[in-house]
Amino acid sequence: MRDAQLASLAMGRPALDLMWTGGLTRMRSYYERFDSAQGLAGWLAEAVLDGEVVAVDQRVLQAARDLREAVFDIIRARTVGSRVDPQRFATVNRVAAEPPLIPRVDPATARRSWVAPVTAVAALSTIARDAIDLLTGPDADRVRECANPDCELVFVDTSPPGQRRWCAMRRCGNIAKTRAYRRRARPARNSAVEPTSGASDGDSTAK
Repeated sequence: MRDAQLASLAMGRPALDLMWTGGLTRMRSYYERFDSAQGLAGWLAEAVLDGEVVAVDQRVLQAARDLREAVFDIIRARTVGSRVDPQRFATVNRVAAEPPLIPRVDPATARRSWVAPVTAVAALSTIARDAIDLLTGPDADRVRECANPDCELVFVDTSPPGQRRWCAMRRCGNIAKTRAYRRRARPARNSAVEPTSGASDGDSTAK
C-alpha cells in the first residue's frame, strides 16, 4: 500500500529521495515502492533517469533495498548523533564502487541524458555517491529531521537562516499550522458557551 503524498515527495537529493521509497519502519511501510523489480524500475525512471526505463532483476532489487536501509540508518543517525553499524557504511561504499551514470547534455535541446550503457546498477551507484557527498560535503551540517513528532522525514535545510523546521510546508508545515489554529480557537469556543457568573446570578434572581 502507498501513501501517494509521501511517495511523491521529493527531498531534493537522490539519497534522501531513496529513503522515502518505503522500508522497514512504521511510517515507511505504508508506501513501499520497491515491492517488485518493476516498482524499482519505475522509481528509477521517475527519480533518477529522466524517464528512461532500465532492466531490473531480483539481485538488483535486493541491492536497492539494502542501499536504502543503509542510507536511511546513516543519515537519520547523523541528525540525532547516534552510532551506526559499520556494515551500513560498507553497503554504501560497495554500491558506490560500481561505475556511475555518466551525464551528457544535448546541444540542440540543452537537456540531460545518459551515456550508454544506462543500467540500474549505475543508477544505484550514483545515488550511493550522492549519499557520500551529502555526508561529507558542505551540506552535512544542514541535514535536519522534521519537527513534526509523527514524521520521520529528513531533509537538507537550504534556507539562508538555516531555521527550516518542516520536511515540506505543504505537508507537515500545514499540519502544524492547523494544529496551532485549533489550539488558539479552542479557548475562544469554550468561553462562548460557558455562562459568566453575572449571568448565573441574574437567572437565579429571575426565578
